[in-house]
Amino acid sequence: MNAGAVIDILDTKQTKQKLTQKATQLDGEAVQAAGFVGGTQNNGMSTWEWWASAGGLVAIAACMTLLVIRQRRFSN
Repeated sequence: MNAGAVIDILDTKQTKQKLTQKATQLDGEAVQAAGFVGGTQNNGMSTWEWWASAGGLVAIAACMTLLVIRQRRFSN
């Protein structure tokens, strides 16, 4: 049964190279379009990432402090 599909068989080395180049190009464009990293201008963390990390560390410190206070109150 013929479904009418035509398939072109290409050289595997050329195909892999083309796909790799395309994927690399698209990944770089997607990262820059997302606005999280400024490409060559900003290779570090964004401001919101620093603030989120700092907030997480403050929350962990607060929880640890509360645990120490509860243990010292109820250990006597």
